[in-house]
Amino acid sequence: MKTLTLTPVPHEAKGKLTAKPSVVSEIMNLASDSRTSIARLSSTLLKDPSLTKGVLRKANSPYYGFSNRINTLDFAIVLLGFDVLKDTVSTLLVNNALRKMVNIIFEYEETWNHSLMCGIIAAYLAERSSLCDANDAFVAGLLHDVGFVILHQIVNDDTTTTNQLRNGRLVGPIEIAAGVSHSEAGFWTAGKWQLPPEIAEAIRYHHSPGLASLDPALTATVHVADVLCSRLQLGPFSGDGQLGYDESALELLRFDERELDREQLEQYCLKMRSDIDGGQSLEELVDDIKRRFVDAIGDLPDKQRIILALYYYENISFEEIGRVLRLDHATVVDLHARSLTTLKNVLWNIQPQRAAI
Repeated sequence: MKTLTLTPVPHEAKGKLTAKPSVVSEIMNLASDSRTSIARLSSTLLKDPSLTKGVLRKANSPYYGFSNRINTLDFAIVLLGFDVLKDTVSTLLVNNALRKMVNIIFEYEETWNHSLMCGIIAAYLAERSSLCDANDAFVAGLLHDVGFVILHQIVNDDTTTTNQLRNGRLVGPIEIAAGVSHSEAGFWTAGKWQLPPEIAEAIRYHHSPGLASLDPALTATVHVADVLCSRLQLGPFSGDGQLGYDESALELLRFDERELDREQLEQYCLKMRSDIDGGQSLEELVDDIKRRFVDAIGDLPDKQRIILALYYYENISFEEIGRVLRLDHATVVDLHARSLTTLKNVLWNIQPQRAAI
């Protein structure tokens, strides 16, 4: 696989994407220092209510045999000791991260539906034009709006910011609040996932395909598929508003919507759905893909699953993960790469073998 080189994200955007520093890192460092005061450790723990609740629950477990309920964090820390506290925090962190990793797969129904349809139409256009790989087009289309999911994890969904018009496209409240576009967030995510650079580029420039240089045809294909979803009401997505075609993409693909055989496109979409899961319902297909991901995550070895959860859903560095799992840095990196390969194969294997159209 080719190496993906990421252009640095603007400083203000990078801070948003990497989220707040982990309280867990601070707790682990403090608990590793015998000179740390109970008061300081307690005040740090209080920054995370879920961890505080978990530590108190641990201290009140029958194992420690106290008849009276322990309600103060200082006493709980003294009772557990620093080593047990670190193990408790690590366990809580892993459980919370794994829960987030699975729950997110079942959220954002509209985004999933739109992205899946965009992937199917992108594959259709790629086969029709023969200008780019249909499998890459499917995956790039499926992931083109993954940045929205990332931004929703960072920004409060209740934000009251209104839409703004930027470069001819309506920019929604989530992007405004985050200070970075969903395209850039998706590109950043593609780098963390070690996706092929052509697919990462298509994710980044699917609203401005003229900027693509690695595989302009792939980016143009995803762009046209995205617009078609909106114009033909095939998996429309409210986050995009009313999209328009980029003239350079139309020229590159030699695409004219007036010449599109809509009946053939609809038959292709139905066949794709049927070939993937044997059903005709888009909702069933989305559920099937989510099930495959959940199954794939569940089938990963424990340490690989934990590394994915901590790295992507708690923003814990490989070094810190190594301390939690008692592994050296090289081993954590290797296990992370193996888990990504397994999950990416789920995406690549979703597509059926299609007959030429």
